[in-house]
Amino acid sequence: MFISCQKTPVAHFSTDTLEPEVGHDVLFNNDSQNVTKFEWDFGDGYISSEKNPSHSFNATGTYDVTLTATSKNGHDDIATLTLNVLIPTILVVEVRELNNDEVGGPGAGVLLCNSRGEWNTNKPELSVNEGFTDVN
Repeated sequence: MFISCQKTPVAHFSTDTLEPEVGHDVLFNNDSQNVTKFEWDFGDGYISSEKNPSHSFNATGTYDVTLTATSKNGHDDIATLTLNVLIPTILVVEVRELNNDEVGGPGAGVLLCNSRGEWNTNKPELSVNEGFTDVN
């Protein structure tokens, strides 16, 4: 009978988001077991050997991120996660009027709606977000 004391590597990782925006860092949390070496392939031509790397993607698209985890005896295990990289969303709100000819300024209320239809029906319960303007 032969018994091995060497443990099998288990590659496993998670990330802080599955839909990052272009240019934003994605943090990878490596919780692999029985490994001593790591090789990350981010699917966009970049690789890393860090245990818990961060990486930002330069273009939109779907990327298969692969972690190859190697044990001290040279055995490998592979884990893969698919990320959908999106275009950053920027929203600029300019308040021009408030309550019939009053010019908006600091402290003016802001209500963001999903569509012009929601705005026209004036149904605040359908709002996405609300807040207040600042001096700018």
